[in-house]
Order: sequence, then C-alpha cells, then structure tokens
Amino acid sequence: MRPRTWLAILLCSVTTTAFAEPSADEQALMTERDTFILQIFRGKDVAANVSGFKKLLDRHQQGVATAEQTKRSREARSAALEVYKKTSLDYEGGWLCRLSEDAPPNDHRVTDWGRVVRKSQASIDSQGAVLLDGSAITIYEVEGKKGRRFVTPKEDTKHGAAVGDLVVLCSFVEKTRSDLLPPWNNVQLTIAKHFGTIAEPPRIVAKSQWNPIHITDHELRDAIMYKRWSIPAGRHVVALVRVDKEISEGRLAMVSRYWADPFVLEVPPSLPRRALLQPGEYVWVIMGSPRFDKELEKLVLVAADVELRYLVER
Repeated sequence: MRPRTWLAILLCSVTTTAFAEPSADEQALMTERDTFILQIFRGKDVAANVSGFKKLLDRHQQGVATAEQTKRSREARSAALEVYKKTSLDYEGGWLCRLSEDAPPNDHRVTDWGRVVRKSQASIDSQGAVLLDGSAITIYEVEGKKGRRFVTPKEDTKHGAAVGDLVVLCSFVEKTRSDLLPPWNNVQLTIAKHFGTIAEPPRIVAKSQWNPIHITDHELRDAIMYKRWSIPAGRHVVALVRVDKEISEGRLAMVSRYWADPFVLEVPPSLPRRALLQPGEYVWVIMGSPRFDKELEKLVLVAADVELRYLVER
C-alpha cells in the first residue's frame, strides 16, 4: 500500500478521536478537516495538506483547552457566588440594611459605621447572681457616623472585631438589658442583627454625585407589581440585584433576591465597569429615569453606575 494511503488511514483514525461528538460550532472545522484528508488521500500537495491538517488539529486542541478553562472558570465563579450568598455581609446588607443617609427615620434597617474604640465584657446574672457558667456578652464601643454606640451583635462569633477596626452595623434596636451586671444594666445598648468589620467605608459614601436612595426588594416589588414608584422624582436609587439575562443589545433582565419577576435595565455604552454585568452575577447598580414599557409590560430603569461590592469585608 502506498505511503500516502497509510497516512490517510492514520489521519482518519486520529481525527475521528479528536473530533468525537462535535458541537455545532465545530462543523466548519470538520468540513476543513475532511478537505485536507481527501487531498492527502488523492496525493495532492501532501506535504502542504499534512501541514494544514496539523495546524487545524492544533486549533481544535486549543479550542478544547479554552473550553475546559471556561468551564472551570464558570464552576469556580458559581462556587464563589454560593459562598458569597451564604457568608457575605455585603449580600445580607444589600437586602436587610439601608445604606443611604436619608433612610426613613423609623426604619429598623438603618445603618451606621465607625471605629471600635473599646471592647468590654459584661457578665450576665440571673436574679441578682452571676451565672456560674461564666456567661457574658461582648460590648463594642463604636464611634459611629451618628454618634457613639455600645454595640452588642447577635452573632459576634461570625463577625468579631478588634479595637481600631472599622465596622458596619444595621438592623438594630436600642434598649437596656436588666440581666447584665452594673453598670451595664443601665446602659442603652445597640443590639445589631448585622455587624462586621469592613476594609473601607461603604461605597455608597463615594457616590455623592448621584446621592442615591438605597432600595430593597419591597420597593422593587411594588414598582413591578403595582406600577408604583415611591421615590421622589429625579432621584437616583441604588440596589443589590442579580443579572438574569441579556434581552437585547444594551438591555438586561434583572431580578432581586425574593422577587423573581424581572425588571429591565438599560445599559448606556459609556457605563463604567459595565463588564461586571454578567448573567448570574450580583451587582450594586445606581439607576434612574424609571418608566413602564407597555410593550414589555416591565419596569425600566437606566443604569448610571455599577459596582461589584458596596461592603468590602476584611
């Protein structure tokens, strides 16, 4: 049998393995592959066609390697998002806190942040006697933006802090605890559901040019369901939302945490960090110009700024 025939048989064998179960995107490569093999089998420009085939195979193998890397990156990103949702102060704060300065005064989700200037232990007593198991709570004296507070977090072991640390707290109530030993039984405590150390002030502080009002699921739900917008005219809002999917060029479907009905986000070409708006990603978006699209039957907002995180933990 002629050498080129043996070569053709070998090439057919190799390519059958290399191109097993091709996807639709590989059809063009397969057509090119078959052309090379046929030319080699017929003995036409064997050296040139063998060289072309090798280059084609290299392209395919590079494509396979790229696809594998993309798959690993996607899996790593998915795992990181799951960790973010389970442990991140930013994720919880996005839904359960009010980061903007003009939060409603009676809203229990109001937020404060500042430095820890002192830590103390307050023993717990029962009917005037100190508990023998040594029960005590940690009290953080925090110089916050809204004054000095004596803070007791509900989950101190999850978000401990040291003197000098910058901390954020929200979803808190203020009251005294009669079950503490003096003098703590007469001190007004700030009992915070969410408390943690942060590397810098909440990023909403740097967004003064928009002065956004932080909204959560409740406002988004009402706007989507009832076509009602309670934010003062002309004001921007900021919310932690998830990118659902791309609708069309410059238009994304966005969803909130508890409300699956999406709203539409229009993304101007000049939007900074627009690459963060990837499907499945949670992002903080400053938005304005609310309207209701009759054709889509959706709330539509225009993006003005986007950040990946507003509460950067240490």
